[in-house]
Amino acid sequence: MLVGRKTKFLCIGICTLGLASSIAVASLSGSLSESAIAERLKPVGKVNIIGVDPNAAADVVAGVGGPEKIYADNCKMCHQNGLAGAPRMGVKGDWTAREQQGLDTLVKNAWVGIRGMPPKGNCLKCSEDDIRNTVIYMLDQLK
Repeated sequence: MLVGRKTKFLCIGICTLGLASSIAVASLSGSLSESAIAERLKPVGKVNIIGVDPNAAADVVAGVGGPEKIYADNCKMCHQNGLAGAPRMGVKGDWTAREQQGLDTLVKNAWVGIRGMPPKGNCLKCSEDDIRNTVIYMLDQLK
C-alpha cells in the first residue's frame, strides 16, 4: 500500500513539473507577453458601412460617446439641478467665477474631482480629451 502511495505522489509531481516547465517555456518564448496576446486577439478585419463614420462607431463601442452623451450619462444628474453645489447647466451666474479660472483649471478640476464632484465626473471610461470637450460643451451652453 505504501508503494502505491509513493507512486501516486511521484506521478503527480512529474505531471506538475511538466506543466510548470511548459508554462515557463511558453513564457520565455514570448507567447504570453502582452504584445503577443494582443496580436492574437486583434480583429481579423473591419466592416465599413457607407455613410457611417468609422470613428463614431469607435466611440459607441467604447461606451463613451461625444460630449452631449457624456453630459447626459454622467454630468446631468448633478449639473441639471445644482445637486451638491454643482453649477447648473446653462445658468450663467453659476459659472461666472468658474469661467474666470480658465478652461485648463476647469478641466483639471473635472479630471481630479472637486468638492462633491468625483474624479472625471464619474465617467470612468472618459479620457482627458473627453472631459475637456464635455467642459467646453457645457460652457458653450452659456452663450
